[in-house]
Order: sequence, then C-alpha cells, then structure tokens
Amino acid sequence: MSHYRTDLKLQDLLVASPVEAPVYVAGLALSELMYSLPAMGLFVVLLALYTSVSLGGALTIGLVLLLVWAFASALGFTLATYFQDVRETFAISPLISIGLTVLPPVYYPITYLPGWIQPFAYLSPTTYAADLLHSAVGLGNLSLTAAATDWGVLIAFTIGLLLLASIKARWREP
Repeated sequence: MSHYRTDLKLQDLLVASPVEAPVYVAGLALSELMYSLPAMGLFVVLLALYTSVSLGGALTIGLVLLLVWAFASALGFTLATYFQDVRETFAISPLISIGLTVLPPVYYPITYLPGWIQPFAYLSPTTYAADLLHSAVGLGNLSLTAAATDWGVLIAFTIGLLLLASIKARWREP
C-alpha cells in the first residue's frame, strides 16, 4: 500500500477522483485476497485430505480468516498512510509480522509455551484467532467461555482497527 501511495502515486490519482477511502481500502484488500486465492485453495485441499472438519469448523475457519484479513488490511492501510518512503515499510513490517505471526502461538499450540509466557501471547489478536482455528480443526478444545472470549477479542480488535483506519488514516496528504 505504501508503494502504491509513495512510488506509483496511485493514491494521489484516486484522491483526485470521486473514489472514497473505504472503496480504495476495499479494492486493495480484495486485490490481496485474489492474489492469495491459489494458496488458499491449496490449503483447503490439504485440510480436506488430512483432517475431517465439520461444517461448523469450516464456518469457523472462514469467519476467523475473514476477520484476520479485515484487521490486517485496516492495519496495513493505516500504517501505509503514515510512511513517507517504502523503505520505512521494510523496517516496520517485519516487526509487525513477528508480533502477529511468529511470537504468538499461530504455528504451534499455546501449550508449548511455558506457563508464565502464555499471558503475554494473548497480547496479540492472532493468538485468539489461532485458538479458534486449532479448535475448529480438532487440535485443541476450547471451553464455551474461552471460545466466546476469543470471538469477542477478535471481533473487537477488528472493529477497533477498522475504526482506527477510518479516523486516523491520512487519505489526503496534510
């Protein structure tokens, strides 16, 4: 997004047209989703081959991925409007990636972390998403309270980032 804004000046072109910021963000987010469809298709095939996911589990997976996609798009757009150069993106995006995907238990169960570190893992919203996904594919069992908490935090975080993007993102240069 910052490449489109700073290097290609695509945002300047769209700001001069009747396109509003939400339409622009939706277009960018959908383009990233379309770009990811082949990998997601492979994921669905592997999921079908190696697990038996119920209809409820499949719906959970779809909703969780939709929420993560929405908050990641909102976060990316908001941050991209503040970067003055694409090189800033190269410095910040790995840190965000580590904080959202590597440190929290996304690729491994939270039970692998020592007990004293587990509360820190819940500082990242992707931990809540991973809990729901692990439960949906049978890699863990969530209590009703834990599942409700996970859904609540994930939805609240997504709404918060969408609001932040709509209020704080700089659609037009100051």
